[in-house]
Amino acid sequence: MAGRGAILGLCLAAVTWAGPAVSDESVTLLSFADLDGWPDDDHAAALAVFRNTCADMNGDDWQALCAIADTAPEARTFSNSSFARS
Repeated sequence: MAGRGAILGLCLAAVTWAGPAVSDESVTLLSFADLDGWPDDDHAAALAVFRNTCADMNGDDWQALCAIADTAPEARTFSNSSFARS
């Protein structure tokens, strides 16, 4: 038990010594129109790759999205509507 206390003490000391984690990063939401080359991308190929990964995706939300992808929607419309910010 004494060993665990020492390890915990060292961890707390390291966190205290290092100080708080601070980031100057920011996030900017973009529309599809802001993405260079979006209109010219091969959306059908991207949809095919997405469909191939569906077997590996877990969760009800992913499975619902995969079910929509399997209905053979127009690829660019699928991407725009399925992955757009809300």
